[in-house]
Amino acid sequence: MKKRVLIVANGFVNDAPRALPAELRTFAEPNSQMHVVVPAHLTRLQSLCSDLDRPRADAHDRLGQILQDMTALGLSATGQTGDENQLLAVEDALAQFHPHAIVLITRVPGQQNWRERQLIAKVARFGLPVQGAQITHDGTVAGPLAV
Repeated sequence: MKKRVLIVANGFVNDAPRALPAELRTFAEPNSQMHVVVPAHLTRLQSLCSDLDRPRADAHDRLGQILQDMTALGLSATGQTGDENQLLAVEDALAQFHPHAIVLITRVPGQQNWRERQLIAKVARFGLPVQGAQITHDGTVAGPLAV
């Protein structure tokens, strides 16, 4: 049976999967089926004004780049852009994909979108194994997420 992994990608990881912490590289196997969700990143003002077009287009571009790279590595992946509310984006994906585990890629504190903060604690409530990594604005892995 294929391992089903939901990946919530708040950015592009340079040199993935090699740059990821060892515990995350185990998910990047040819026998894994992965579904990538790329949430739209809105500022609070954009959210209040419903200024969604540019953030959604950016999320769509990130998703395309991620899926292209995963395919080039021989990995089986599907994907979707997600809601600006990251918890809602995860809930939507869980309803469609039914993963065995969740991998979160968030930006480091100070570079995070206001919706990324405390995401790992919020996602843990779904009762699935959750692991993740933090990245910098340029996609460099800064380290694992503390669970």
